[in-house]
Amino acid sequence: MEHYLLRLTYSTDGWKDIVDKAANFDQRMASVRGLIAHLGGSFASFHFYDTPAFKNDALHHVVTDKFAMFGGHDLMAVLAMPDKNAARAFHAALSAQPGIDTIDLIAMMPFEDAVTASVTSAKAAMARTGYTGPGSGTP
Repeated sequence: MEHYLLRLTYSTDGWKDIVDKAANFDQRMASVRGLIAHLGGSFASFHFYDTPAFKNDALHHVVTDKFAMFGGHDLMAVLAMPDKNAARAFHAALSAQPGIDTIDLIAMMPFEDAVTASVTSAKAAMARTGYTGPGSGTP
């Protein structure tokens, strides 16, 4: 499974459509969830918080699907997709919609994988090749 950061900006007409037609969040999201599921993917859910000072069982600290953003984009989400073709198909489907202005779909990986696999591979490759780059203090 591959992971992607989705950043999206709605057009003025897109926002108008959401304001005028969206009865509730689940109805608005049903078609998006269906599209992602059809392509073999899923939205991520975010569970907050990891320290006891913030834990309160009376409060629901889970964000499903998307975050609204302030600034250059209207929303962000993290998606899991089975491969690049499915991610590209999702991007194409969104790009065909007149109410969406910009879409960034950025490949990413769990930090644990970056540290355990990528750093280990980088160290081994540098040791085998003798690579030293800028700032290493070696001419």
